[in-house]
Amino acid sequence: MRLLRAQGLAPGQVVMTPDAPALDLVEMQHSLARLGAILFPFRAGLERSELDALARMTGAEWVWLPDAARLQRQGHAQSEADAADAQGIRLMIRTSGSSGQPRAAMLTAGAILASASAVNRRLGLRRGDVWLSCLRQSHIGGVSIGYRCALAG
Repeated sequence: MRLLRAQGLAPGQVVMTPDAPALDLVEMQHSLARLGAILFPFRAGLERSELDALARMTGAEWVWLPDAARLQRQGHAQSEADAADAQGIRLMIRTSGSSGQPRAAMLTAGAILASASAVNRRLGLRRGDVWLSCLRQSHIGGVSIGYRCALAG
């Protein structure tokens, strides 16, 4: 968390994070939540043009470079994410876009907590339990597991 702050990351800013290595994404997931920044996980291995398109779509200010263990500044144009912090958004997930073009679903900290609490209660997930995460963490089903497990302790 200190490393991210030292590199200039501020609350409300969007950080694009690859879904591999998986442990890096889980660490970023929780560090960004503590900092009040917004996580946007993406499929590792995308071409530069695809990354640029995602940055424009989400308004991402940063991309995490796991090999270098540092943030890289991203420029972005006006996007649907520019007012995200004012709304308490903490997670953005790429969707296929039911009306045509891909979009970013924006989730608040409250929505993430409510979902994780409901699932944990329903499944009886508690401290010491183990959850095999076989879904990509760039999808809501995969990244949600990190929140559920953290909540359960």
